[in-house]
Amino acid sequence: FDLAGLSVDAISSAIESAFTEPLPLLVDALSSSSAKVDSVRLTFVVGAGKQARQRYDDGSAKAVTCALERCGYVEDRSGGRGTYKMQHDTGKNLKTVVVCPFVA
Repeated sequence: FDLAGLSVDAISSAIESAFTEPLPLLVDALSSSSAKVDSVRLTFVVGAGKQARQRYDDGSAKAVTCALERCGYVEDRSGGRGTYKMQHDTGKNLKTVVVCPFVA
């Protein structure tokens, strides 16, 4: 999800609304049986290099991480449930926050 053009308040509100409760996910892939999803990874683009830097609020990354921490998430590079990590994709020149949400 690209957070370009959003204010810090809008980002905080959206993240808290989305991650306060575990995500209720079921996969129903063209079959009659439903399978429970064990893990999900969501990526939020919070910054970019000098060619697109002006599109992102300087506080975007902090807004996402602080909102996640208020929802009980912790920073962890391993990527288990209820964790997030900051990444800098040097190939695409993007700064992202990768979230592994709690899944119900």
